[in-house]
Amino acid sequence: MPPFVPVNKTGFLETVNACINHEERVHQFYLRHAESLPAGEIKKLFSMLAGDVNEHIKLIEHIREDVLKNNAQPNLKMAADVQSFQNTSLYKLMRRLDRNTDQHVGEDEQEALVLAAREHADNSEFYGKMIKRFKDPSIQLLFKTLSNFQDENRLMIQSYLALFPQGSQNIGKDYYWDDDQIHEEVQKTPDTAGRRPEKDVVRAKLKKGKSNLRKSS
Repeated sequence: MPPFVPVNKTGFLETVNACINHEERVHQFYLRHAESLPAGEIKKLFSMLAGDVNEHIKLIEHIREDVLKNNAQPNLKMAADVQSFQNTSLYKLMRRLDRNTDQHVGEDEQEALVLAAREHADNSEFYGKMIKRFKDPSIQLLFKTLSNFQDENRLMIQSYLALFPQGSQNIGKDYYWDDDQIHEEVQKTPDTAGRRPEKDVVRAKLKKGKSNLRKSS
């Protein structure tokens, strides 16, 4: 059995890969509903959001490529990070966010909007909590950027949901992913992971990508 990796000791590349994995699930959620929803504004919205999330994925992938490119001779720890993210407690927590994206409501526009709004509310809260748990400034900036993306999409979805009777009341807040047992294990796990150096190129890429996305929207 692979060693348990505490949330706040997750490596940078492991964190990036876990985020990409989750964003891909969100992307698939929007694609499925963009196909199944009836013709109209909500269908167009989901198609647009699928493209928006895909841009987020591309941005994170560029960050990963920059990190690998700036390490001409990556060490064994870095190489392992690319493959081992599914063994981390961070990944296990993020999989709990998929309670919304794993669902498919067919042609029900209101329910699709409720799921989407809940997904982004969950994600924003999750990323916000993760910012406080990491000391690596590159990881903090990654989570802060993703949290901002979630807030922007959530507000857009809620504006559409407000057109339905009692639509926004169904979103709720239930942080089911905040697993006490996993957090207890995190506290018990010894600090064995190496420290990550600051990556100026990563922070610059995130800021530039966020600025470009806002200009294009």
